[in-house]
Amino acid sequence: MAKIVESKECVVFDFGKKSVLIVHADTSAATPRILYFAQVPLAEEATPEEKKEALKKFMPPINAKIPPVVKVTWEEGMVFRQVVLPDMPESDLKKAFLWELKEKYFLNEDENLIASECVLTLDQPDGVKEKFFSVFYCDKKKALEKIALISGLGLHVSSLVPGQVALAQVLGNSAEPEKDVLVVDIGFASARILAVHQKKNFLSRTMVLGGQALTEMLTGPYMDNDQKVQLSAEDAEKLKVNEGCSNPQAAYIGLVRPYLEKIVSEIKRSVDFYESQKYSKPISKVVLTGGGSNLKGLAGFMKSFLGLEVLALDPKDYMAPQIALPQKEFLENQFGFFYAALGAALTPTGFALNLLPREVQFAQSEKTKKMSFRILFLISAVLIGFMGVSTFFQSRLTQKKLNSASLQTTEVSRILSLLGTIESDHTLMKGVLKNDISHPALLKTISRLVPAGIVLEELSFDRKTGAYVILGGSGASGSAGVKGIAQFISDLQKSPFFKEVTLAKSTKDADGFTLHFELHCVIKGYL
Repeated sequence: MAKIVESKECVVFDFGKKSVLIVHADTSAATPRILYFAQVPLAEEATPEEKKEALKKFMPPINAKIPPVVKVTWEEGMVFRQVVLPDMPESDLKKAFLWELKEKYFLNEDENLIASECVLTLDQPDGVKEKFFSVFYCDKKKALEKIALISGLGLHVSSLVPGQVALAQVLGNSAEPEKDVLVVDIGFASARILAVHQKKNFLSRTMVLGGQALTEMLTGPYMDNDQKVQLSAEDAEKLKVNEGCSNPQAAYIGLVRPYLEKIVSEIKRSVDFYESQKYSKPISKVVLTGGGSNLKGLAGFMKSFLGLEVLALDPKDYMAPQIALPQKEFLENQFGFFYAALGAALTPTGFALNLLPREVQFAQSEKTKKMSFRILFLISAVLIGFMGVSTFFQSRLTQKKLNSASLQTTEVSRILSLLGTIESDHTLMKGVLKNDISHPALLKTISRLVPAGIVLEELSFDRKTGAYVILGGSGASGSAGVKGIAQFISDLQKSPFFKEVTLAKSTKDADGFTLHFELHCVIKGYL
């Protein structure tokens, strides 16, 4: 049996308010490691085609034979709710849950993408059990636009991960089940406080205390050495990143103290509220994330007022050794931007809170089925071709027409039986799709000779001419695509199977990006 090859790489698209963070990560180990990233600005007024072209310029190299897992995440517009219901029969519980979503939160599947997960069941003093559900939802139309943008790049999106879920995955404290973590995610316009219990979200609060508010405060006037100083927005942003609140005696510190005191006060309120809940565990530490977490000295300031450990992840643990030096330096100084993307890369396949729309999942499932039948047809054609040629040469050796006819009948019957088994055996069909069967020598040779950038679409056998017809396409543009096809023809010509390989037809897509071709390969006369 052929070894199943699964991708050990993941590409995450983290959508922000006016940009998309692309993170290409190696997920072969328990800790994902960043291979490449790009922050791509996307103007709100830009057309979908313009946005797609902007993303194309910054895409990492993609292995066409073993494509990476692709995930999408964002926090802006992702809403968390906690629904608590008494335990009841499954059918009644489902009705009560749907009623709660519709009547209390005004949600419906036509306008919203909704995912839920039962995260806890508690026994009450009266003997009744309560079930706690985490619910995430977002605007369906906006989500479909973002997913269509990524699918337009030729990528297969496997998951839509809520940003809060992604943060819980990378920051959750599963090693200490009796201790919970408070996540303070400081974004551009707002800050979000999350309480995480063993990689599950149990609390989410949003405050208008983003990094933008702090920058605006730093543009106010202050006195320095008896001189009035007032910074521009650009200089205020530099001061925030380079100096921050690391020096409590700085002349400008009075401008930012109200912001710092407010956010510390909100954190204390959140901790007190969360620890008063019957399901909570003590908060053991506070983790800072988001662009605002890069404020120099912020962790030390919060620790002195909260009396809790305040920390951030070490970027060195999440960088691949081969990452480019400029990107390495950026990660060391601005790592707070990358937590959600890393968490999305960590989310397991088939997790309950995947918001990927059903119609997208169905379309991808249909695409997989079509590919399955195409590969099934390809294998069948190769088997029939091989057996037909084998039968022909057997007849020449025996020189007995009757024996030859009998042998052909036997071989064709055996092939038809084999095809019937393949079509009826779903497990074997999955094995074909995953290359988990041994291929004949011809198919192995053709697969081995396919150059990078060339994708085979169909293989058929023309009995009249004794030629194989290969349909495929090249994603490379210009002369590179033509050279790739020419190289493929040359390599097929050198193989032991074909005496003549000709380019019968070539066409381009309307956009001129993909070059399709049709090859006719004449058998040499022996296999």
